[in-house]
Order: sequence, then structure tokens, then C-alpha cells
Amino acid sequence: MVPPLKKDEQIIYKIINSFQPKTIFISKNIPSERIKNIVAKATKGIANYNCESTIDCAIINDEWNEIRNHIGSNSVIIQYRPHSNTKASETLEALKSDLKIKVTMDMYHIAIALPLPHLQKQNLVVR
Repeated sequence: MVPPLKKDEQIIYKIINSFQPKTIFISKNIPSERIKNIVAKATKGIANYNCESTIDCAIINDEWNEIRNHIGSNSVIIQYRPHSNTKASETLEALKSDLKIKVTMDMYHIAIALPLPHLQKQNLVVR
């Protein structure tokens, strides 16, 4: 029997299931096989580990600089465990200060970043 989804896993599933991104990047550094399975279930496909084209959705740990140029204006960036180590915390701060990113939502176990150009710059903390 599969254990129920944790809150952060539920949020990731709901975001991906709602947006149904065509291209999704999932970091090889994501330690949880469950997250990879959630992505596959929500998209009814397999996640992409390359960032060669525009990314509609990305689940990252600390790879913001590597994928930054592949993010579109309607992309969703989900940072998994943004407070797990110093490098991940620095990545969250980079997302918050990046001019391309308009809204960040820090929910402790995950952070969501949106580059939607029509939004005002905001950094929210939800705990």
C-alpha cells in the first residue's frame, strides 16, 4: 500500500496536474523517488532531465543558474526543500532577488516562483 502524500507532495501534484506543463524539468538532485513518481503521475508521462528548450515547469533544488535562461514568462518553478542546506537557501534568495521572478512563495518545505511579467514583485512566506 502506498502511503498518503505529504503536504509538499500534494502541492507539487496539484500544481502540475492543474497546469499540465508540456515541458517539465526535474532536477537529478531531488532525492525523493516519490516526487519523481508524482510528476510522472500528474503529467501522465516521464519528466525531462534536460533543460535544452523552454521549461514550463521546473522542480529544482539548487540549479537556478543552470535553468534560468530556459524559463518562459508563464513557467512555474518549484524549489524542493529550499531550507535543507546553505546552497539551497542561497538559491531561494537568488530566486527572490532575480528581476525575472515576480512572485515567490516560501512554504518552508517547498518554494514556488513565478516569472509572470504582469505581476508586482512580491516575496511571500506561508508557514
